[in-house]
Amino acid sequence: MSRAKAPYIAPAERAAPDLDSGKYLVMWQGPNHPGITGNMSLRLVIEGDSVVDCETHVGYLHRGFEKLMERRLWMQNFPLVCRIAVPEPDFNEYCYAAALEELAGIEVPDKAVWLRTLSLEMIRLASFLMWIGGQAGAFGHGTIAQWSVTMRDYVLDLFEELTGGRIYHMYIIPGGVRGDVPAGFLRRVLETMDTVRKNLDDIELVMFHNVVYKMRAQGLGYIPPDWVDQYGITGPNARAAGLPRDLRKDLGYLAYPRLSFEPIVGAGRLPRQAAQPAALEDSGRRNLRGRGVHPRRVRLLRGIRRRRQAAPGGGARPQLHARRGADGAAGARRQHRGRGRPDGQPAYLSARNREVTA
Repeated sequence: MSRAKAPYIAPAERAAPDLDSGKYLVMWQGPNHPGITGNMSLRLVIEGDSVVDCETHVGYLHRGFEKLMERRLWMQNFPLVCRIAVPEPDFNEYCYAAALEELAGIEVPDKAVWLRTLSLEMIRLASFLMWIGGQAGAFGHGTIAQWSVTMRDYVLDLFEELTGGRIYHMYIIPGGVRGDVPAGFLRRVLETMDTVRKNLDDIELVMFHNVVYKMRAQGLGYIPPDWVDQYGITGPNARAAGLPRDLRKDLGYLAYPRLSFEPIVGAGRLPRQAAQPAALEDSGRRNLRGRGVHPRRVRLLRGIRRRRQAAPGGGARPQLHARRGADGAAGARRQHRGRGRPDGQPAYLSARNREVTA
């Protein structure tokens, strides 16, 4: 039996419940942390089993970071920016460090550039494993959630070995990185990737070939390609819409211009929300392998291994922190600006975006 749909009443026409009548109960739900929205409480007015009024109180968690940073020294903001995004904190570390380096004219050592790239690819993998587990859990696939959380813990073990922290790493600092990789670290990264790769095959089989997933996902979340620029859609959603958008190639920052990989492009639909089962399975398979353990990660590790071997003294004590570039800010810009345009911006960025990112 379906639940009746409550009629919409405009806020100005809603009558405030008479709390003195004894018919209503006022209660608080929370504060809790429902994921994306951050900390939040709900003030509920209840009549029997019905909620007749709800008022949200979002609190201050994950709010006002810009204002907090205005009151601190530049180095005091370094451990703050990573807390803006819990699943992928390392990207905020890099963006903040890159901005400071460009302002100060600091050129990052090449070994540190490779280690930054490794760090970002590792956290991208960890974030994907967190996402695919949550997505599967929403479809009732609890087994996949347990698999992916386990695989993510293996990646976090690597971060703990490299940086001392599992969630917030504070590894990418202005001017370079905090330290070199431990002995045998790159071998353990490759071993972990092999383990994750095998597990992703099981996830693909159980999730994307499951009839419950197909019935619930087909026909939902379609993104026309012409929406991508209009609404500022980026990342996997833009690529799933059929456009080869990847800032790692478009802007060419860090060591990505020296890596050979191509964006995994869908067929005009979200891989997990396709219109036809065949397309769902095909693009879903490519998405899993592409965002999870695409061969570019193996090439990345091999590149870092070569850089390690080529470093002075066999890579035992390479330069990991910056010295001021001789040509000022231009030296820093070369580390993270793109190629293909005089201003370093990809052609698809609007004039407004080029002004903001210039």
